[in-house]
Amino acid sequence: MCVALRKLGYKLAVISCAFSIVTDRVREDLGLDFAFSNRLEVKDRLMTGALLGSVIDSNRKADLVASIALQEGIT
Repeated sequence: MCVALRKLGYKLAVISCAFSIVTDRVREDLGLDFAFSNRLEVKDRLMTGALLGSVIDSNRKADLVASIALQEGIT
């Protein structure tokens, strides 16, 4: 489905409250244009449990969709 949508000119994104270790893989595997998710801090190759940046909640998801639409010229 992603291949067909990309051929039709659609921009594809995953915006999730999951962690970037998952969504980055999904973006790569499916060839998505955007991936936004919560990011865990990594120190000395170990996850500390601390979050980096803004928490992806429902309000942040709406802001990200609006930002992508503006960036891509989508009304």
